[in-house]
Amino acid sequence: MGARIRTKDWRLSPIGPPEKWPQSLKTAIRLLLSTGHPMFIWWGPRLLQFYNDAYRQSIGDERHPSALGQERRQFSDLFEQSPSFMAKLTGPQHRFELANPAYMRLVGERPVLGKTVAEALPEAVEQGYLDLLDEVFHSGKAHAAFSSEYWPLIDGKPQKRVVDFVYQPIKDREGTVTGIFVEGFDVTARA
Repeated sequence: MGARIRTKDWRLSPIGPPEKWPQSLKTAIRLLLSTGHPMFIWWGPRLLQFYNDAYRQSIGDERHPSALGQERRQFSDLFEQSPSFMAKLTGPQHRFELANPAYMRLVGERPVLGKTVAEALPEAVEQGYLDLLDEVFHSGKAHAAFSSEYWPLIDGKPQKRVVDFVYQPIKDREGTVTGIFVEGFDVTARA
C-alpha cells in the first residue's frame, strides 16, 4: 500500500499532491503503513480513505485498489448501518445536520434534522446535555460519558435509557470549532 500511495496521481484529488499535504496527514499515513494491524484513515471534509496492507485484506479485491482516496458513498453506507448512534450538529446552536437510524431510534423517531437540539429535544436541555454541548463547542475539547442516563420522550412519556457517548468537536482547517459529532451506544440492556 505504501507503493500504491506513493505512485497514485494525487494532483486531481481534493487534497492535491503529497508535497502539499499537512504534516499531520503524512505522520498518520507513516504510522498506518508501519503497523501490521488493519488500519484506515478518513481524511478531510470529503473523507478520503487511506489504508494499509492488513486492512486491504479485509475489503477484498472488489474494493481494492479503488477504495484508496475514495469515501463519501461508503461512509454514508457505514453511517446508516452503524449499530452506534451518530449525529452531526452544526454551529453554536447545535443544529442537526445528520442523524443515523440508531440515533433516531434513541430519540423515539422524532424529526430532528434542521432543528436545534433545544427545538428537537427539550428533555435533553432539561437533563444538562445542551450545557455539555456548549462546553465542547466553546472549549474545543471532547466530552466522553459512560453509563449516563438519558430520558427521551417516547410517545410523549419519558423512558429511561443508559448511554455511553462522546461529543467530539468538529474543527475547520484553522482549528475553529464548527460543530459537534455525537457518537455512542445505547447500553440500557447491559445496565
